[in-house]
Amino acid sequence: MTVTPLLCVWFASDPKPGKAQEAYDSRFYNMYRETLGNVLQRPALFFSGVGLLLLVSLWGFQFVPKIFFPASERTQLQVIIDRPIGTNSAATTQTVANLNAWLLDKEKNPEIASTIAYVASGGPRFYLSLDPVDPDPHRAFMVVNTVDAKSVPVLIRRITEYGFSNIAEARVQVKPLSLGPGEAGLVEYRVSGPGADELKRISDKITAGLRAIPGTLNIRDDWENRWVKIVVRVDQARARRVGVSSEDIARSLNAILSGREITDYREGDTSIPVVIRAERAQRTNLGRLRTLTIPTADNGSVPLLQIATVDAAPEFSLIQRRNLRRTITISGKHATLTAVELNSALQKVLSKLDLKTGYAIEAGGEIESSQKAQGSLFKYMPLALALIVLILVGQFGSFRKTAIVLTVIPLSIAGITAGLLLAPGSVFSFMAMLGMLSLAGIIINNAIVLIDRIDTERAAGAGLHDAIIDACLKRARPILMTTVTTVLGLSPLIIWRDILFYDLAVVIAGGLAVGTLLTLAVVPVLYALLFREPETGVSTSGAKAKAKA
Repeated sequence: MTVTPLLCVWFASDPKPGKAQEAYDSRFYNMYRETLGNVLQRPALFFSGVGLLLLVSLWGFQFVPKIFFPASERTQLQVIIDRPIGTNSAATTQTVANLNAWLLDKEKNPEIASTIAYVASGGPRFYLSLDPVDPDPHRAFMVVNTVDAKSVPVLIRRITEYGFSNIAEARVQVKPLSLGPGEAGLVEYRVSGPGADELKRISDKITAGLRAIPGTLNIRDDWENRWVKIVVRVDQARARRVGVSSEDIARSLNAILSGREITDYREGDTSIPVVIRAERAQRTNLGRLRTLTIPTADNGSVPLLQIATVDAAPEFSLIQRRNLRRTITISGKHATLTAVELNSALQKVLSKLDLKTGYAIEAGGEIESSQKAQGSLFKYMPLALALIVLILVGQFGSFRKTAIVLTVIPLSIAGITAGLLLAPGSVFSFMAMLGMLSLAGIIINNAIVLIDRIDTERAAGAGLHDAIIDACLKRARPILMTTVTTVLGLSPLIIWRDILFYDLAVVIAGGLAVGTLLTLAVVPVLYALLFREPETGVSTSGAKAKAKA
């Protein structure tokens, strides 16, 4: 608003007489003038075509893949090793060592540069969106560094296949790092309710539904496997008669099952506890536990089965809660489908679930993250739209002109759908949504420029039809130049397919290109329809007639 006028005063030359009007006699302007004349004469047919185009675009939008955030291009991938609950860290370490030896085999995996593993730990949070695994003796986390980003998808498939074929004792989950919160493509279903057994029954049905979809990977629930719990019911009357307390029984069982520290071994300044416990064959033998001798108060002993009953019962090893309610979370992802597509494929199974009173299912994972982000994004959208309307009404002093400006916003949908369907690898992501919102402002600017110029021509005495034609011809080049320069500015992001801004660039470029072309025709037709009041000014014979005069 300041530099541009100053530069024009310094460097722009005055147009020669007649040159300004001769510029509008070129082939492009003659074609545009003829097109405008046709659509102004047949507005019903024109708007039918525009409406049909928008309907086709909305219908075609269902075929656009939808994700929240894409996977990262970092030369790293995650490997999570899950053994059954109850496995000690030594066994988990052995599994990790076997897998690591295969990973570092240069003949089988030349794409791997290095690896690092954390047993019974989730490791450091070296990446902002990394969700570390819960530390547990039966779980390990590995980071695999690759030689380049192209090797990550290849290694994910290869390591997954190796885990299925060669590591029967553990579940091996391989996934890339994600740019957004959570894992890209992950679907989760949280089942909440009071009864653990009923929750597990519903969970098993959802898990079976996911497994029935070919290509579904990493299906699990966060309650994991059940384990055997030893239940000791002490007959307190008998125990007191022989001088045995519940503490004595607990101490003896703990020494057999978990071990008891009997001394320390010192090596320099380091004190290492020495723990003694029974052999595995005795620890896992229920009959041996029943015959375990318990010391009495008179320095004697009594078999455990004489003062207590010992039974084993399978129980849930872990019961998760969410908002104080028992909740089991089932998760999984697909090799090719997005989270939205996988969720749609499972809807038949979810709709057939017979949920009892007090039980509920809600979606989590990428779907929930996307809904939260969209909710935050559109939370103040009505307020923003109201401010836009207020500003436009204040600027034009007319509700009809404001309605024309707002009508052009949906015109970009045709270009958005076409761009996302034609651009290779493009998806409707969170960044694409931001691009769609920013695109609305650019399209509005084009409509404002056209309406302002039509008002200027009418104020100069031109008739309605001539004012519309002249204004559109005089503003076509600036509007098209703005569109072309914007699209060219976005072309590096599209050509080199920037991992984060590629979808945004495709949405803006496609929507702006098609939306601008439609705006150049829709705005003049709407203006002609809404402003049909009798003309009081002196009408001219059109832009072409003025040029000849």
